[in-house]
Amino acid sequence: MKLENDGRVMADLLSDVVVGRDIVLKSSGEAVRAFLYVTDAVIGMFTILFLGDPSTAYNLANETEPIAIKDLALLLTSFRKDIDLRVVYDTQQQDNSKGYCAYRRIALDTSKLETLGWSPQISLKEGLSRTLFNLRSG
Repeated sequence: MKLENDGRVMADLLSDVVVGRDIVLKSSGEAVRAFLYVTDAVIGMFTILFLGDPSTAYNLANETEPIAIKDLALLLTSFRKDIDLRVVYDTQQQDNSKGYCAYRRIALDTSKLETLGWSPQISLKEGLSRTLFNLRSG
């Protein structure tokens, strides 16, 4: 994931937090997303590879902790105790193409993968903590 000018919500928010910029949301932040930590994704892929049925599609996702973008932004700012980061709303923008996609999210059904014994192990908060630690120290 490239942090600068990536255009995806997680990369953009992480970039702001890593460099110490206030997070500016170009919407109300009501859109809901779910995030899967990379090690959970890799373990899920190996689970499918070794235990899954051939020619079968599996959804790989963490549907246990969907979060609104505004809540994600607030959670991310809480990790920087060394500075005072804020979440700022810039909803005056006329060009809606610059904000994050506001489509209604549909949760993925991960039950087929879960029957193989897989489930996400890293919580959203722990995954964000690990990611920020690695980004700030690397």
